[in-house]
Amino acid sequence: MIFKESFLKMKEKLLNDSSICKENRKLFREFFDWEENKLKRINGLTALDESTYKTLCTYVTKFRNVNNWFANKPWVNLDKKDIKKVYDDLEDWANYDYYEVQTPWLKSEVTQQIRDFNLNHCPYVL
Repeated sequence: MIFKESFLKMKEKLLNDSSICKENRKLFREFFDWEENKLKRINGLTALDESTYKTLCTYVTKFRNVNNWFANKPWVNLDKKDIKKVYDDLEDWANYDYYEVQTPWLKSEVTQQIRDFNLNHCPYVL
């Protein structure tokens, strides 16, 4: 019952995370209610099993990531411009220079720490 316990904890934490806007938490709650019933129905289960809990765990992680991509904006208010920005950012991220540590998903402080580490400990990388 590893995945069941993990999912229940992750779901509880997600749905009560005050850093996530109320509208999105409500949407996530409705999704999980619907998805749990759907998984039981399509798999012919009276109760969810470990593999379905594993699937649900991945949704929690995906919701957190996507919520961050859209800067916690309520998903019901997303428009084409918001989605295009995420798409463009993903394209930019695919074109980074690993050796120069120009990764747009890292804060500049972290990039500088990596650069300093490489310079001091791995000069052959540069």
